[in-house]
Amino acid sequence: MFNQKVVRVSSGCALVFAALLAGTAPAEAEDPTFDLPRMSTGADGFACAGDVSGQIITHPNHQGWVDIRLRGSLKAFGIPAPWCQLAATVEWRNLDTGKSGSVQIPMYAEGNSVYFWAIPLFSDRVGGGYAISGSGEVEFTLNTNYPHTPSATNVTVS
Repeated sequence: MFNQKVVRVSSGCALVFAALLAGTAPAEAEDPTFDLPRMSTGADGFACAGDVSGQIITHPNHQGWVDIRLRGSLKAFGIPAPWCQLAATVEWRNLDTGKSGSVQIPMYAEGNSVYFWAIPLFSDRVGGGYAISGSGEVEFTLNTNYPHTPSATNVTVS
């Protein structure tokens, strides 16, 4: 009798567990991400220069909307320097509609890090922004307020 109760309880638990697994939704696929090529640039501050790169993230569920994330490493004489900063601008132009705009993203050393990397957080506050470009083929160009190597990419925004 005891064994029958254990078997029934075990069977009941297994059925509940199987039902829970069957009802679990599959994980959503990541949003498509496209790279803005790395560029070299001068920067604000004594002897400052460095590299900046970025990502364009499209959102199929939010048509015409893209997130822009930038990452940079700013140095003086090749050594990470907390006083280096940079105003980066991502200009965009929808090649299908002609709509255009820009997003300005300041880049500076975060806090008092021992490494003094100028890597912004991926948020609207420091190292990111967004654009409502509309659907179509959109050209993104990364610029700074100093001499730099060109960085551009085309993305199909849904």
